[in-house]
Amino acid sequence: MDSLLSSGGTAIKRPSLGLRFLEPAGGSGERGVVVQSLDKVSPLDKLNLKPYNKISAVNNETITDLRTLPEIILDYRPGSKVELSFEKEGKIFSESVILK
Repeated sequence: MDSLLSSGGTAIKRPSLGLRFLEPAGGSGERGVVVQSLDKVSPLDKLNLKPYNKISAVNNETITDLRTLPEIILDYRPGSKVELSFEKEGKIFSESVILK
């Protein structure tokens, strides 16, 4: 990797939602992930997500466990628009966000 960068190559950029997340309190049988925290600059800022809000799907792909969210996001590029389904204050929402 160092030789690629020193020879004028471009660093690989991975898409991100800019958050840290946990398994739901219900354990491995419960779907989705729980927001632990957001990065200082996150595509999710406009959604006003808070810790303990739950993200359940990206582009209608259900998040089944902790590995699923990163696997889904890696199918896209930074700057891609995705539809995020999430639960906040007991209500289900679906909003578009741009991956960073």
